[in-house]
Amino acid sequence: MGPEASVDFYRRITEHTVAPKDQDHLHVIIDSDPSVPDRSAFLLGRGPDPVPVLKAMARRLRAAGAELLVMACNTAHAFYADIATSVDVPLVDWVGEAARSVASRHAPGTAVGVLATTGTLGAGLYQKALSAYGLNVVVPGEEREEELMRVIYGPGGVKAGAGDRDVLVRRMREIAEDLNRNGASATLLACTELSALFPHRPDWSAPAYDAADLVAERVVTLAGGTVRPTS
Repeated sequence: MGPEASVDFYRRITEHTVAPKDQDHLHVIIDSDPSVPDRSAFLLGRGPDPVPVLKAMARRLRAAGAELLVMACNTAHAFYADIATSVDVPLVDWVGEAARSVASRHAPGTAVGVLATTGTLGAGLYQKALSAYGLNVVVPGEEREEELMRVIYGPGGVKAGAGDRDVLVRRMREIAEDLNRNGASATLLACTELSALFPHRPDWSAPAYDAADLVAERVVTLAGGTVRPTS
């Protein structure tokens, strides 16, 4: 729903697809509608309901011929059930797929730090999904969460498009390492704006996963493509 997040997710789908020539790529239809009300604002009681616009987007894509839908926004999955039942084609369970992929890499009882918007954390999306696999969840404290929201929403943040990427990556990494000090053995980036920073990351001191990347791989498979092996 953020234009950069849409571009970033489409790039990931393309990069994860084995395609010796253009014609081997997946047919992708994108509805990038920036008029969708802010998802976190609504969940925090500070803005209008985004569900009617999300449903309209899903229906437009279906009318355009889409046979599989995916929302490139973690927070929007607080409304997953409403959107999924508004169309007659599958909607990828972004949160569920990301959690499943992380769980396949770690034993039950492992603590996973989650970096996400206040709306996503407040809705408990990843807490529930990761806990279902026996994983423990560590989230930022109030001050660190406010700092993370500034990385996403601030005047120099990702959504504003005017920030210094190196500075934003460093701030994100500092918050992640704070989670590591509080017991997290791995970190999951669960916000598509943070995902847009992830390709620019330096080496992190603990395993770090990007929900958008994990879901992109799964979408390629679900859409009938072949996933490019990772090096």
